[in-house]
Amino acid sequence: MYDSYISFSLSLRMPTGCVIVSSISLMAFLLLIAFDASPLCVLVIGVLMILVMTMQFIVYGMHQFAVFALHVWRAGAISTVISIKRFQVGHGG
Repeated sequence: MYDSYISFSLSLRMPTGCVIVSSISLMAFLLLIAFDASPLCVLVIGVLMILVMTMQFIVYGMHQFAVFALHVWRAGAISTVISIKRFQVGHGG
């Protein structure tokens, strides 16, 4: 029973799970103590942390939008140039 891969993989992940549970518990305890001392500061710092953590997604979204807009602009410019050349060729320009 203990020589299988399943028991090995479960026992290998157990320390990581314990560390995660312990860290979350300690963080919650310290947050509750800080919130008891100064609720406004905890809320302000929490909101600032959420904003900082979501900035990466906002910046990534803006970058993707700029790249998309640049591709659309280039495609429009290329099709405009091709249309002008075809018009000139067709009318002896």
